[in-house]
Amino acid sequence: MKQLIKKFKQISMLLLVISIVGCENDDVLLPEVISGFTYKVNSFTGTVTFINTSVNSKNYFWTFGDETSSTEINPIKTYTTGTYIVTLKASNVAGSSNTFEATITINIVDEGTPVITLLGDATINIMVGDPFTDPGATATDDVDGDITANIVVAGDAVDVNTENTYTITYNVSDTYGNAAAELTRTVIVAADAVAPEITLTGGTTINITIGDAFTDPGATATDDVDGDITANIVVAGDAVDVNTAATYTITYNVSDAAGNAATEVTRTVVVGAIPSAEGVYFYSTAGKVDIVTVWGDWGTGTAQDGVYDQDATYNPCIKLSGGSWGALIAFTEFPAGTLAEYGNLEFKIKTDEAEFKIKVPEEEKVFSVADGTPLADGWVQISIPLSTWSTGVINAAMEFAIWGSGGTTLYLTDIMLSGEGGGTPPPSNCPAPPAGELLSNGDFEAGDVGCWQFFDGASISTTVNNGGSNSAEIQGATGVARGIKQERFAVGTLLPNTSYTVSFDIMSSEASLGIGGVMKAFTFSEGADGGGIPATLHTLTDNTFDLSTTWINKTFTFTTAPNANQVEGGLSFLIEIVNSSVKLNIDNVVIKVTP
Repeated sequence: MKQLIKKFKQISMLLLVISIVGCENDDVLLPEVISGFTYKVNSFTGTVTFINTSVNSKNYFWTFGDETSSTEINPIKTYTTGTYIVTLKASNVAGSSNTFEATITINIVDEGTPVITLLGDATINIMVGDPFTDPGATATDDVDGDITANIVVAGDAVDVNTENTYTITYNVSDTYGNAAAELTRTVIVAADAVAPEITLTGGTTINITIGDAFTDPGATATDDVDGDITANIVVAGDAVDVNTAATYTITYNVSDAAGNAATEVTRTVVVGAIPSAEGVYFYSTAGKVDIVTVWGDWGTGTAQDGVYDQDATYNPCIKLSGGSWGALIAFTEFPAGTLAEYGNLEFKIKTDEAEFKIKVPEEEKVFSVADGTPLADGWVQISIPLSTWSTGVINAAMEFAIWGSGGTTLYLTDIMLSGEGGGTPPPSNCPAPPAGELLSNGDFEAGDVGCWQFFDGASISTTVNNGGSNSAEIQGATGVARGIKQERFAVGTLLPNTSYTVSFDIMSSEASLGIGGVMKAFTFSEGADGGGIPATLHTLTDNTFDLSTTWINKTFTFTTAPNANQVEGGLSFLIEIVNSSVKLNIDNVVIKVTP
């Protein structure tokens, strides 16, 4: 029995050894590698996104048919238009591989056109004989990118020695035949025909007291070709004798290298004596008041004396003091009319009294000093509409009286009439106002065709504007009122008791009017021309008008006179600067019904 069991064990061990030996000799079989892919095409960009569908693989090698390759699993490739054979070789770790191949056709849809951009200005001006080099252009396309090198330049050949206007053209197309919009450049070859321009440094009128020193502030000159030619200015005219009271005129002239002469510019220098007790003269608004004369003392006070005014320059004032004093003022040499037609009585006053009295011509009224606008050193600017007085007709010489209660001193200066109303309608050659507006040529683009009245120191500027080519320019001066006005427009369309809006653009040479300077704007509701209905004054601005050395817009509203017969003569508009040497430019004046 023991031998039988031992024999069985030996047989079992033999079978186990045979089994083990047999396992070591068999091959290990791996799954078959299958290569494959699909893809998506963006027809606008030519970009192909490949999607790998291979199985039983670990490594990949792509060839894209354009001599490029990749080992990514799912590569992305951008093509240009054409046909390409793409292959994918997929393999496993044992080196077994399989290859899949597909043919891809790319047709890019390019509907965008290139864009050409000029380098430099679209219009170039050069003088005869000056060199010219075309600045050229650039071109870009949404598909091809920078195609500047493909631009075709054609058109005229610029002859710098021959006056003419030449046109250069620029064209380009992308790879797919889309053409850009043609661009052109204009080259103007011309002789220098533009005259230089002279600009005064300082005011056009300078007032000094006899014996004071005077130095001419001079002027500057510029030319479109020669540039700064200030050094070439020829100064002539009168030699100013500071010891002799007189009015002197200095002239300034200059020409450019081509011989074009600038418009002569003049400056007035007034050398005046310190005024005596009587016969004191005051400057006044253009065309309305020539002389203001002061007669002697009323009552027991002392006679008036000539003194310096509040800005310490030669601009005489009247001094009244002691007793029951007063002054009789006479305006001379202006047309007859009603008081309301002449706007405001303007003057500066300095006094310790709270009130003063004015009689024009026989109607006496009392006014408060506190109602004026405070200035420096105790001076107050007074502005009183002449329409305040209900009666009276202005003749060739209109007189009015100013007086106080006595016991103190009162100074008066800068007495003038400003803001005159009345007048005549604009001439027939004045262009029609824009639709919905009342005032003609508010942008001054028609030039000086008579719509506007330009008082002394005012004119059309063809070099300064806020859009377009022109503006109105007012050169102020101390002691005077200067401005522009348009009279009796909108006849037949102006409505009574209606709100209207006035707006205009304004720019000043200085940020301040200076001490005692006043900037004002008025409208007048006009009665029938030649009738007995006086104008109704509408004051738009106060005495503290904000200024800027850049263009700003000012807007005001007013309501016309309440009755139909008070607007039969239409509307008048006036803007003026008083007792200030700044230069103002006005543009884009619009008057219309308030929205």
